[in-house]
Amino acid sequence: MRIARSLVNSLLSLSSERLADLSPSAAGDVYRLSSAFAAFAGRPLMERLDPRVLKGAMSLVSNALARTPYGSQLEFDHPLVISLSTSSYCPFACCNCYASSGGNRERGRASDRVQLFAKVARSKTPFIILSGGEPLVADGFEECLGLLLDAGKFVFVSTNALVDPSLARQREGQLVFILPVWGDRKRHDARRGAHSFDRLERNLAALNGVGQKPNLHIVLPDNDFSALRDVERLVRQYKINVVTIARRIHTGRVDGTRLVLSASDLSTLDHWRAVLQRHVRRVVCDLPELQSTAAPGRLHSLLGLRNFEGCAAGNWMMHIDDTGQGFPCFSFEGRQHLAVPRHLTIGDQWRAVRQMRAEFPGGVRCPGEYHARLEETV
Repeated sequence: MRIARSLVNSLLSLSSERLADLSPSAAGDVYRLSSAFAAFAGRPLMERLDPRVLKGAMSLVSNALARTPYGSQLEFDHPLVISLSTSSYCPFACCNCYASSGGNRERGRASDRVQLFAKVARSKTPFIILSGGEPLVADGFEECLGLLLDAGKFVFVSTNALVDPSLARQREGQLVFILPVWGDRKRHDARRGAHSFDRLERNLAALNGVGQKPNLHIVLPDNDFSALRDVERLVRQYKINVVTIARRIHTGRVDGTRLVLSASDLSTLDHWRAVLQRHVRRVVCDLPELQSTAAPGRLHSLLGLRNFEGCAAGNWMMHIDDTGQGFPCFSFEGRQHLAVPRHLTIGDQWRAVRQMRAEFPGGVRCPGEYHARLEETV
């Protein structure tokens, strides 16, 4: 096994240096290997990737493999993914939004936003998730998006707004839209605003019309899985790349009972995962309850890697708010006593987030939820 690890290290290192010169078949082999790592991190790659994105991902992974002791979790020196709040302003009034945003928040200055995006563009992180507030209404958004794309990043834009098809045509292999689903049509509209589900379908039609296959992100606020029936209809009717199923974590920002998934619930979700998988490229169940019991995959075993403990926060992803402060994930936004200062480099912010993660007790699957419960008891 250690010999296999050494060979893979050499292959990744050599391929990342000579990616531009690889033959189509060799490039396909490298893509499949990189795709396996991305899937292992919970963020499957798109069918087509800009070579700069692939090279950046391979460079980060090969560095992590070289510095990770055999039998340990993969140790990234920079986050594989950064989630970035585009602004604090949002015209929608989603009743259970994670972000510290809303219609009464300042829009922020476009010049400050450009400066923050330029900093992220200079980082080694290949994958960026843009959220908000609402990204598409932020002043200077197209310029900011261009900075990331020009730097060779792969950008996910999570939006509840209506997408301009001209924006969606940009940079094949570098840009994809994430469309959240918070219930069936009636419940989604109650949570995300009137006509939100109609807007979701209009976005699917518009994106398909310009050759884009967006991702759907299904959020489960409770044990009602009726949304998945509507999602099945959507994946039959429209071209969708990846479906992610996650649960709404209780972070202390809103009142409500914490969602606990029973064995029966997990069995039902597993059934729906199989149903949806027939129509899309991949279905990801981003649920700590499933991740904690998952056996190491073949790639883990082959390379001598231990499964990540818990969620992405501080393992391979971190969050940056619209002021530039760093956090383990978006659910920490607004907790200033836990914020990593904005003046630090991305690398230094990541090290601080990693240290924060290491200080949580063993077995904590969701740092945001753990810390919210901790604060409620004080």
